Amino acid sequence: MMNGKIIALAAVAVIVVAGLGTGIWALSNSDNGSDAIQIVDGSGRTITSEEPLSKVFTVGNNSPTAMRLLGLNGSVVGASSTTDSSVAMVQSVLGGQATVWKSSASNLSTETVLMTDADAVICPVKSMTMSADQQTALERAGVLVIRLDCNGDSMFDDLRKLMVLFGDTEEVHAAFDAYNTYYQDVVSAALSAAESSTEEVTGDFMACLVASGWAYNEVSAFGGLIERFGITNVLKGKGFDTSGVGNSYTTDGFREVVDPSDVDYILLRSDKGLDAVYTMITDSSVEYMECESTSAYINDRMYYLHSDICSGAYGCVAYLILYKILFGGEVEGFSEDAVIDHINRLMGTPVIADGTVLCAWYGSSDTSGTVLVTYDAP
Repeated sequence: MMNGKIIALAAVAVIVVAGLGTGIWALSNSDNGSDAIQIVDGSGRTITSEEPLSKVFTVGNNSPTAMRLLGLNGSVVGASSTTDSSVAMVQSVLGGQATVWKSSASNLSTETVLMTDADAVICPVKSMTMSADQQTALERAGVLVIRLDCNGDSMFDDLRKLMVLFGDTEEVHAAFDAYNTYYQDVVSAALSAAESSTEEVTGDFMACLVASGWAYNEVSAFGGLIERFGITNVLKGKGFDTSGVGNSYTTDGFREVVDPSDVDYILLRSDKGLDAVYTMITDSSVEYMECESTSAYINDRMYYLHSDICSGAYGCVAYLILYKILFGGEVEGFSEDAVIDHINRLMGTPVIADGTVLCAWYGSSDTSGTVLVTYDAP
């Protein structure tokens, strides 16, 4: 059973996202009185292009995945991501047809982008994004910088903006409609199951990015996804800086604001596997989180979720797993395997590989981790 106000707001969010019109998320040719294409990107900045984009450089994991979903992956001429595993994932998404550099967004050079002959760079808005100085340098060189997260509940708004930027073709519309309809069906089924459950679920959670030293705050897409099930981010309303999507738990002041006994659930996001999670739990370098003092640890409510299902194209899988964690059982009509299979088919490539551990459980009685959900390909 979920808080009625939260589930009502969640239902409205699905309807609004699914029904956004051009006047809300983009300015069409006729709206601006010219042949130029315009959108408002995630930073609130109006982006103008005299013609549809044809060659882009993507930063991070979500925008290349979005391009693949829309059938636009052939327009990605270069990409960057931060870790070996994420670089491999982006290479898989793009089918090996573009060079993928291992680089943080902040270290990505103008020269690297220019050598790909890209018209534009698509990078995230707040997390793992490019600086104002990088943007200025690129735009002086004639390369647009477009900030779109392509994750969370705003993902569909961002997908629509990409559709406009690339000419708004019928083929792209068809790809979007197939994906959007299926994704929303999965999310609605999970939230409906939670609403009708007799299990009472309350409390506060902390969602952490493994090995980063920070927790997701109230403006993060991942934190927002979790809150739709009626539990509250323990960082919410505590005065933390929300200019980014996370706050460090390894700096002075975190313990003064967050009482470990108030943390009822800890959700650990990573693509580095179970050993990395174990190291985080036991490593003294993260002692500021006081993991062993949390209610989550004491009551065996710590869970690992694979990063690929926490946002972006496969984000609806996290809804199924969160339902399993919080309420127990399965969401009728949808299994994790079936949903991943379906999205893999829409993508045209198996981005999530057979045997990937999607979720594991940790706690005071098991710090090594017990696997709860593994993807088994057909």
